[in-house]
Amino acid sequence: MKSIIKLIICMCVILYGVRAFSAGNPKVYRGERGDALLIDAGAEKTFMIAGGALARGSATAGDCFARAILKLNKPPNYFEGELEPVENEIINVDIKDIIGRGVGVYVSKNRLKVGNVEVDGICADGIDFSGYYREIPERDAKYKSIFLYFMRLSEQNAIHLREAGNVAAAVNELKPFVDSCREKWCLIKK
Repeated sequence: MKSIIKLIICMCVILYGVRAFSAGNPKVYRGERGDALLIDAGAEKTFMIAGGALARGSATAGDCFARAILKLNKPPNYFEGELEPVENEIINVDIKDIIGRGVGVYVSKNRLKVGNVEVDGICADGIDFSGYYREIPERDAKYKSIFLYFMRLSEQNAIHLREAGNVAAAVNELKPFVDSCREKWCLIKK
């Protein structure tokens, strides 16, 4: 527990020092099949998506989570990327599980169109992330709840990365959240 607290304090100090170089605020999206988060970092975008089951569809064993670094594939707005290894409360996949699996996303002003997220064999049968996801404005209460949900999942992955000895990757995992987290949302109250 002490090492986790030290890691968080260390990351906050490092991230505060480089805040001027941060990307824009993460954008939060909601669709019929789940929630998504997009972090724009110039030429690359970090994309996370959770859910996958139809709200009024047949039952599935549970939600799924996927993460990818997207790059522009077809101008002006079609991005693709390969799934990344991740460990959190929803999923635990390493590189051998996701090698060659990808995602395609059309990024528009206020929405995403998610194509095929290749999660067959990784997630429960029936999980499908495809569809439209509309952007949730920051002033909407849903923004905060979805933002904090993805932050928690990223924190769990960062702890795993730190324990595996990859401190730089752990810091990069949390940096966009620390940079854009509103003080009243993220401070721990005693």
